[in-house]
Amino acid sequence: MEWQSQGSCKGKPLDWFFFKSIKTEAVFPQVADLCSKCPVRADCLTYAINTVGLVGVWAGTTTFDRIKLRRDNPRNRCGTNNGYQRHRSRKEQACEACLAAHRAFRAGQRGGYVFGARAN
Repeated sequence: MEWQSQGSCKGKPLDWFFFKSIKTEAVFPQVADLCSKCPVRADCLTYAINTVGLVGVWAGTTTFDRIKLRRDNPRNRCGTNNGYQRHRSRKEQACEACLAAHRAFRAGQRGGYVFGARAN
């Protein structure tokens, strides 16, 4: 991650980015401002969104911001295979649209065959 050495956050106190108390959360507006002007913010945000379980402030987003960004991603909506996977990760019963999308995805993995018949 070569981009990290070019970040505006380099050399800043870690407690600015990893909140341990209410007192350090007061610094968040300054951190968000610092991140908004960072030359590698796009790389940082991509890394943060794609790395599940990452804590702290990355690209001006909190852990909860990134969870919302992932959830709101169109690829994860119902009627997609990712939507089906989201239901599974939540231990929910998948909706019909997600089940259909998952079946189509699996059929594509098997070369279009579903139970010995060619999928439409």
